[in-house]
Amino acid sequence: MTTTTNTTLTKAQFDVAYRLADSQGHTWATASGLRCTEESISIAEIRKNTESRNYRGRPYGLVSPYVDATCVVQHTGGRIEWSVYPNGSYTLRVHRYPYDAVLEYQSETGLFPSELIVSDHARERHAQVMIECLKALEVSIPARLTDLKDVGSAEILRRLACLGYIPSDLADDLEDAWATHTRVCDSRLI
Repeated sequence: MTTTTNTTLTKAQFDVAYRLADSQGHTWATASGLRCTEESISIAEIRKNTESRNYRGRPYGLVSPYVDATCVVQHTGGRIEWSVYPNGSYTLRVHRYPYDAVLEYQSETGLFPSELIVSDHARERHAQVMIECLKALEVSIPARLTDLKDVGSAEILRRLACLGYIPSDLADDLEDAWATHTRVCDSRLI
């Protein structure tokens, strides 16, 4: 997956890719201080700028964005992936093993409004990753993301209560404490 150094990003594409990369700590964005002041910027210029700010004689981390053969900036790996198109529109996806994308956000394209797709397998931690990216892009956070809550812990408590390992009223109290992020001091926990 090498990108030719004569590949260029449009200003709109660079601005979106830069903000996303910065929000996720990619070296080419966090260490470079680079800005696109023209209509486009080359991958060679981004890489040169990043490499000039090296650590002990060599750059660390991602030194430039990856651009595929269709001139789309692609980031894959880890929990978040994105595609940024030359017109500045983008798609964000959050993954959860073993499922495919559990959250997907498609920006407004001019022809279509923005869209958020939420899978039944999405959890609060996945929403937080998506929210970080959307905040970096200064996008209003859809209510469906902030409403997403983890149900896994509540399910575990209910199963423990059903098996008789903990009293059912304690399971309810712990579930409430988990949901409201409050501390529980209860002699039944000792």
